[in-house]
Amino acid sequence: MAEMNHKSIEELEKDVKKIETDCSFQGSQTRYYYTLEDMMRIFSCGRNTVYKILNTKGFPCLRVGKKYCIPIEPFRKWVNENATAYIATEEKELAVK
Repeated sequence: MAEMNHKSIEELEKDVKKIETDCSFQGSQTRYYYTLEDMMRIFSCGRNTVYKILNTKGFPCLRVGKKYCIPIEPFRKWVNENATAYIATEEKELAVK
């Protein structure tokens, strides 16, 4: 997977909530997806790294013309599943050492 800063699930969720409150959709409109720029803030990484993440097998994103749209709920599910898998892998590696 693309290299990015290692954040805990709690840190990622906090960043996601901040983006939701700071998002460009103000007022009564409901936001259903994140943008590339949102992903850059959530993962604290650059555009090229986000493109690598977006192209990761199983990552929930849609391409609309030249824009990427990342549906919020499938993204949250992906974060939880992949963070859990990452933590399990780290624990196995520590147990072997």
